[in-house]
Amino acid sequence: HLLFYIFLPVLIFESAFSLEIHLFRRVVGPSLLLAGPGLAVGTLLVALVTKALYPDWSWMSLLVFGSIMSATDPVAVVALLKELGASKAVATLIEGESLLNDGTAIVVFSLLAPAMQTGSLGMNAGEVIGKSFQLIFAGIAAGLLVGYITVLTLRNLFNQPVLEVSVTIAAAYFTFYLAESHFGASGVLALVTLGLLVGWNRACITPRTEMIMHETWQLLVHVANLLVFVILGIVIVNLINDDNLEGKDFGYVCILYVVINAVRFVIVFGLLPFINCFPQKLDVRNAVLVAFGGLRGAVGVVLALVIANDQPLRRAHPRLGSVVAFHVAGMVVGTLCVNGVLTGPLVAALRLNAVPLRRRRQMQKAVAAMRDRCDSQIRVVATDRFLAHSNWQAVETMSTERIADPFAAAPAPRGEEPTL
Repeated sequence: HLLFYIFLPVLIFESAFSLEIHLFRRVVGPSLLLAGPGLAVGTLLVALVTKALYPDWSWMSLLVFGSIMSATDPVAVVALLKELGASKAVATLIEGESLLNDGTAIVVFSLLAPAMQTGSLGMNAGEVIGKSFQLIFAGIAAGLLVGYITVLTLRNLFNQPVLEVSVTIAAAYFTFYLAESHFGASGVLALVTLGLLVGWNRACITPRTEMIMHETWQLLVHVANLLVFVILGIVIVNLINDDNLEGKDFGYVCILYVVINAVRFVIVFGLLPFINCFPQKLDVRNAVLVAFGGLRGAVGVVLALVIANDQPLRRAHPRLGSVVAFHVAGMVVGTLCVNGVLTGPLVAALRLNAVPLRRRRQMQKAVAAMRDRCDSQIRVVATDRFLAHSNWQAVETMSTERIADPFAAAPAPRGEEPTL
């Protein structure tokens, strides 16, 4: 489980820490619905379909595979939505659901993965419930404990970027180790708690350090993602060279891609009436975006690599780990290359980046005021005897071009005039 201890603290803490807490509070209810009942239904449906493709797999193996496939990682989609100017609440919902989703998926994985070798869980219902409570609540307790100490430490540091960044990195790794090794809990849920707690108290971070901290964590996540996918590529090549894959596996990748996307739509639209019971509503167009934007990424890859490198499992079931890793890799590539690429055109087609007329009018007034102010300043400076011979016409042209309306190319909502 060395992969867990190296990569998950970086990937999970950064996602939780970078969430906009005031927006996440508005969408925490829908996020919990999608990450709880939604993931449970998704895991079961994927397991049922996979049973038809691989009837010799045990139900424990099928459920573990379903939980891995249900873990979303829509980093690329969230970044694209922010760039396109789509709803921040929807982007935060996708990001928050992914964060909680990863925690739930890894709890299911931790419960069921040890049973893949024998095909039997070895626990009764009461023991399963007790273990689940331990994984969840002990993990939250570990995150709160280390988070409180981290916040107190950061409050006593001022303008010391190296120390402040080092404290958060040490806290992330120590939290995961403490939860997994000493609390017998989910390290991922502990990291989620830690990240949200530090993010909620981000005022304890020196203003000068905050940007450095975010950039450092983004670099660490980029390196972690890069290494995870490089390791996955090496593992897949070795699996192909070792003849652990059959011809049918390549065809099943396409089938599972379609199935998993269909399951995602079933979950989102099945839960839509319950999601709309919360103050933050989700209309049909945004529901399509949430369903389509459920990419798979590094967390699922790490879980698949753990399965693929489980030596006792490989001795008992030589092809199982190889096939799981291969299908997870195919799903990650498929969602990144298809869903990720088509998200931009989908946003444009659904007009989710439309700017209401009221905001357009406000922006146009602001741009006009800035241009007038710029022109008046240019006329004042142009009278200076040392600058009178400058090309002020070129300066004025360049200044006007730089002060552009950012909403000029954005579509207007249906029923509103496109321009004033």
